Amino acid sequence: MAMPSPITPYHQKLYPAIDPTHPELSTAGKSILITGAGSGIGAETALAFAKSGASHIGIVGRRAAALESTKSTIAASYPSVSVHVIPGDMTSLPSITSALQTFASALPSGKIDVLVANAGYINKITPLAETDPTDFWKVFEININGNYNLLRAFREVRAAKAVVLHVSSCMAHLPYVPGYAAYQASKLASTKMFEHFGVEEEGVRVIQYHPGLSRTEIGGTTEHLGLPEEAAFLDGRFVWAAWDVESLKGLKGRLEGDKGLFTVGLEGFPEIN
Repeated sequence: MAMPSPITPYHQKLYPAIDPTHPELSTAGKSILITGAGSGIGAETALAFAKSGASHIGIVGRRAAALESTKSTIAASYPSVSVHVIPGDMTSLPSITSALQTFASALPSGKIDVLVANAGYINKITPLAETDPTDFWKVFEININGNYNLLRAFREVRAAKAVVLHVSSCMAHLPYVPGYAAYQASKLASTKMFEHFGVEEEGVRVIQYHPGLSRTEIGGTTEHLGLPEEAAFLDGRFVWAAWDVESLKGLKGRLEGDKGLFTVGLEGFPEIN
């Protein structure tokens, strides 16, 4: 099924402009921390950053064995990249704080350059009235409270010019989708939370994106989303990984003049300065 898109062309495969081996997308010397990196999007993102030359990659999750598998995959092809396996639970502020501090303490600078907030949870897809209350609320515990804890922990160990990539979902801005009440609500709420972090934390760039739809444990995957300095105009925006990078660059002037473009809000509501 073709997805509607304000940006063309719409990509479903890796293309040169976002190839992590492209010199302009190099992350050499950078430290990257990725949550939910034991499988799916998180594991693929870790591999992509290894391809782009990151010096240190911290992979965080609750399943140590899965994290070790991700580390082994990276080590097999990119042995020069230091991969740090750090078990941690985002729903516990002490646990995730300890995880980030452990990674930061292993870095030469003691600071983390890039945070990829990828971990998430989706409950059984069913009408609202038929959902299991405990499973319903678990979505919010991980997708909202978990990311709240993550951001609280990250601000203490972030680099001065850190980048935050929030792996969100189109569910944050789509109209009603049957059976997705908890997931849509949690993604909308977490989108606003990351917006606040980006505005309140001086020097931090926050970009939120829908990674695409394919088969992983939670429902999507993406190739490397390159974030060179020229991507600064996307700070505070919500984009789709499938949107063409060159076409997005062509919208730079429009985006700089329209603070509401590619953000989540009420269409037609006047801008508040």
